[in-house]
Amino acid sequence: MGRGRMPSLALAGRCGWAAWALACAHPPHHKPADDSAAPDDTGPPEALCGGVPASLAVGTGDIDFRALTAGDGVTMVHGPQGGWHMLGSVQVTGMTPIIRVVFEVTHQRTAHVVASNTYQVQTIYEAETCTGVYPGMYGYLEVDAIVNGEADTPPELMAGDLVDFCMSAEDEDGRAASGCVEVTALADPADLAG
Repeated sequence: MGRGRMPSLALAGRCGWAAWALACAHPPHHKPADDSAAPDDTGPPEALCGGVPASLAVGTGDIDFRALTAGDGVTMVHGPQGGWHMLGSVQVTGMTPIIRVVFEVTHQRTAHVVASNTYQVQTIYEAETCTGVYPGMYGYLEVDAIVNGEADTPPELMAGDLVDFCMSAEDEDGRAASGCVEVTALADPADLAG
């Protein structure tokens, strides 16, 4: 690889050595030497999006965003390593492509947060609509606080119960949005087969 093609050390410091090795997906922005030569389209989304306010939609889906509505069912997936998770996806509008997302699942009957995970992600971004999506976020279920006698797994404790699927996102420029949807926790078919 030629010298001009190697990521700079400044890039390595900005993105961390592991990301530098992968050539860092979000390099620093550079303005042209002559400001009149080209418009600066690296500014905040309100400049690019006509002042579209930040908003967030809560969803699910492993490779695509699927919006959730109240009462929808979301499976408590029994993973190959023995744990359970619920799959969440987020859609944001009026935010930068890189966002920090907090994804929480609260079991309504006991009022316990059974999943709380934080993600720093680069969304699949459509500049024309100022919309970014990020599918496939795992809400790892921790049910120790709601164990009831012999019932000690998510399907035993939560199947058929309402849970609040909540997400909050903040972008690189401090814009934030959040949302919650009440969904029904469904047992994984693999757990019903035994």
